[in-house]
Amino acid sequence: MANVKRIIVSAAIAIVFAFFVGYFISAFYAEPRYEVYCNESISNPNVMYNSSDSCEQAGGKWNPPYIYEYKSPAPTEAQGYCDLTYYCSQKLQKDSEIYNRNVFFITSLIGIITIIVSFFLTLEFVSNGFLTGAIFLIIYGTIRYWGFMSDKIKAIMLGLTLVLLVWIAYKKLNKENKKRK
Repeated sequence: MANVKRIIVSAAIAIVFAFFVGYFISAFYAEPRYEVYCNESISNPNVMYNSSDSCEQAGGKWNPPYIYEYKSPAPTEAQGYCDLTYYCSQKLQKDSEIYNRNVFFITSLIGIITIIVSFFLTLEFVSNGFLTGAIFLIIYGTIRYWGFMSDKIKAIMLGLTLVLLVWIAYKKLNKENKKRK
């Protein structure tokens, strides 16, 4: 019964620690929001912009007609359209990439520090809770930034993570095996 309690407390520490750090970051480092970037760009949704001049004057990006080729003898032409949110969306995406990169570095740093600290904690189930929470935290930050990473950075990250996990396994399991003997 004591082992079940330790597992429950360890899991609770892991989950609460990861949520705490995640919410702490969002409370003091606001994420870019669509409404802030693009709210003003849609000044009047009832206005139709039928030309590149009227679209660009309204702050949008004109997308020229595209010719669709079907199996019919004559291609059909679709009318172009005005994307009023193009430029604000581009700015939002750029700022979101920077934000997610920063969250990745913050969570990775906190996670690595927590992993190191967890080896010095004397209560094994508390140590395991913080260790697991640190891994959750690193995964959270990585998932946020994953879509923006290049394939080379992804491969390096996965390699470093694998090395870290193997090192943790040897350190923790070796320590536990020595205590059991």
